[in-house]
Amino acid sequence: MTVHEAKGLEFPVTILASLQAERFPRKYTDDAEEPTYRRPYYTPNRFLEYKISHEEEENKHYDEENRVIYVAMTRAEDTLILSNIASKNGEIEIPPSIENLIKSNEDGIKPLNMNNLDVIEKMVSSKELDEEEKLNLSYSSIDTYEACPMSYHLRHDLNFQISSSNEMNHGNVVHNTLEILNNANKEGKEFSKEEIIILILETFDKYPDLPNDAFKKQKTIEDILYYWENFGKNIKVLESEYPFSIFDKDYKLSGAIDLLYETEDGNLGIMDYKNAYVVDDFKIHKYAKQIYTYISALEEDPFYHNKKGTEAKIYASSIRKFVEIDLNNASIDFIKKAAEDIKNEIFNSKINIHCDWCPFNFICLDDRCPQCGAPMRDGEDLCRICKKAQED
Repeated sequence: MTVHEAKGLEFPVTILASLQAERFPRKYTDDAEEPTYRRPYYTPNRFLEYKISHEEEENKHYDEENRVIYVAMTRAEDTLILSNIASKNGEIEIPPSIENLIKSNEDGIKPLNMNNLDVIEKMVSSKELDEEEKLNLSYSSIDTYEACPMSYHLRHDLNFQISSSNEMNHGNVVHNTLEILNNANKEGKEFSKEEIIILILETFDKYPDLPNDAFKKQKTIEDILYYWENFGKNIKVLESEYPFSIFDKDYKLSGAIDLLYETEDGNLGIMDYKNAYVVDDFKIHKYAKQIYTYISALEEDPFYHNKKGTEAKIYASSIRKFVEIDLNNASIDFIKKAAEDIKNEIFNSKINIHCDWCPFNFICLDDRCPQCGAPMRDGEDLCRICKKAQED
C-alpha cells in the first residue's frame, strides 16, 4: 500500500519500509537544470522571472517529502516500525529527517533486528496491559456529547446509524469542491468559471440521495463561485483537509482542518467552512471551540508547531459571510471534561430545543402531540411540525 492510499486509515502495526537517504524521502532534482534520458527539456529557472528561486523550490520539495513521511508514520495506532535499506555498497544511509526523529525520541525507540524480534510482541501487547482502551474521539463526537450525552451513547457506543440529512450532504458538496479547488490552488493550477461549474455538478452526482432541487443547486454554484472569485483563488494555501491527532492519556482525538493558509504577514491562518444559514452567538461559540481544537493539534504538529497562528476564520458559504474567531482564550478543557464524563459512562438525556430534530426523541420524550402523536417536550401543546402548520 502506498502512503497516499493509507491516508485516513490506521493500523495497530505500521511498517514504513525502504527508507534510504536521497531515495525515500526523494532527493531534490531540478529537471530544468539536469535533464535526463526521456525527460522533457525545460527552460532553466534563471530565465523565467516568475519562477520561485532554486532554494525556495528545494525547500518546498523537502517540506512536501517530510509531510509524506509524517502522514505515513501517523497511520500507526500502537507500533511503528521504521525499516531502511542499504545502498549498493552496503552502507546504511538513514535519511536526515528520520535520524533527527530517532535522536529526539531515543527513550521511545528500540532497535530491531533478527535477533530481538520479540521486542515487537512486547510493544504490541503493551496495549493489553492498559486497564481501559483510549477513547477515539472527533470534534463532531464531542459536540454531539455536549448537546446530548444520550445521543452520543446511541450513535457512538451502540452504533445506531443515522442517514445524512440533505443539509449535511449539501455541506459535503461545498467542502469537497473547495478541497479540490484549494489543492489545485496550492499547486498553481487555475480553474475557469465553466470548469468550476462542471466540478460542482460532478460533486453533486456523488450524492444521489439529494433531491434534484434546481434552485438549491444553482444557489450552491453561485455561492462557491462567489467565494472563489472574491477570496479563494487569492489565498496562499498551505494545506487543505489537513489531518491531525491529539493524544491524551485517556483519549485520542482525530480530524482534519479545512484550510491552512499563509497570512499577509507570513504567519499561519486557519479557515473552516460552514453551510449555515444563521450564524448567531451560540454557533460562533461552537465554532470557536472547534478552532481551539485545531490550534491545540497544530501546537504538537511536527511541521507547524513553530509557525505562529495569528488569525482564524469561519466562512459560512450559504450567507457569504466571514466570522473572525478570537484566539486569546483558546482552550480545550471542554474536551478533557467530555472525555472524562464519557469514560465514567455519564449518558443522561438533555431535553432542549434540539430534541425536536433528534431521531431518538421517542426514547426520551414521553409526551405525545395530540394531533399527530409525535414526541414533544414537556409543557408544549403541539409538536414543532404541527405548531408550524398551525402558524402557517
